[in-house]
Order: sequence, then structure tokens, then C-alpha cells
Amino acid sequence: MPEAGIAGFYNDWHGPADGGFTPKWETFHLSQVLPWIDASFNTVKNKSGRAVAGLSMGGFGALKYAADRPDLFSAVGAFSPGTDISGNLPAGATTVPDNVGEVKIANDAMWEVGAAIGAVSLSNPEFTNGKFRVNAYRNGSVDPDQIAQLKYRGATLFGPMTTTTAADGLRRTWTGRWSTRSTWPPAGSTRPTAGRSASTRAAARRSPT
Repeated sequence: MPEAGIAGFYNDWHGPADGGFTPKWETFHLSQVLPWIDASFNTVKNKSGRAVAGLSMGGFGALKYAADRPDLFSAVGAFSPGTDISGNLPAGATTVPDNVGEVKIANDAMWEVGAAIGAVSLSNPEFTNGKFRVNAYRNGSVDPDQIAQLKYRGATLFGPMTTTTAADGLRRTWTGRWSTRSTWPPAGSTRPTAGRSASTRAAARRSPT
């Protein structure tokens, strides 16, 4: 799998990073990178000569691309793929538990590095202003509620969260690209604005949530 950012999850994001831009990884890979490969190399230019494979987050992306676009790929390989985006939260939880799968990993990564692309972005002076990170804001400040942040970041990355009933009781999950994007941002949260003050940006950089 090609580069998809440190926490891009091979998805067309449903909401923006704090800097106001919205990564479109799936569109980039399938609508630009793939045609460029076929135009630049001696490939079999149809699904019969094409496979997609990836490791970890790339394994999630490989399965996602193969499922989304069976017209493009004839085989898929997923090695230790990060596929659990169920986000199962205990009722009344006030802190993010460790057993919420990739949503926990994505939540932590979106706070730390957000939409950054490898070491190049991390060494860019613009990285320190917080524009790559993803945070929910309430009344102009970073929301300290960790569960609210988890839901906001999950909705930004995977789409609106839905609630379903499973054998183990209440279970929440992200429906991904099949969600309606008109419901972003989640209720109770506000999207970041480009004109935030320096003090607000500093608070975003310090927030441990």
C-alpha cells in the first residue's frame, strides 16, 4: 500500500483537521496514483493483473479498497490488519478504555500527529502550530472530555457513529464511507475555525486528550 499519512486510515475523511483541510486518501490513491502507475509502467491495466495488500493500517486499507472497488482488484492481502473500528464503549465511561480497537489507536494518533505525513510533516515548522491535529472544541477551547474527543475524531476519520444492539449489550460502531457526511460534526462539538487565537492553538498543542 502507498503512503496514507500516519493516521489517515486510507479513507476520505469526513471532517477536517484543525487547519481546515480534509484529507482524501482513497480518492487520491484510486483516482490518481493507480492511473499514474498504469500510465507509467508496463502493467496489466485491468483487475485481472492487479492486487492490493498492506500491513497493519495498510491491511485495513487493502481490505477497504478491495471491498469498495472490486472492479479494480482481483486479489487482496491483509497482514495483521487493523480492522476493529467498533469503538465499544462501556456505559458511563469517562476515560477512553484500551479495548476499543483501532478507534483508540486512531484517537491517540490524531491527537499526536493528526493528518501529518511521516517524518517530513513532523519536521515541518508548520506542524507545531497544531493545524495537522484533530480536536473537538467547545466554547472556543479544546474540549477536555476524552469520550467526546474519541467520538469527534472517530467521526472525522470514519464517519458518524451509530449505536447498535449486539449480544454483549450496547455496542457503538463507525459506518465509514456509507455514512451521510451531512451529520458531521457530531452533536455537541464544533468544527475548528481557521482564525483561532494563538492562546487557543497553544491549548490545543498542550491537550493530553
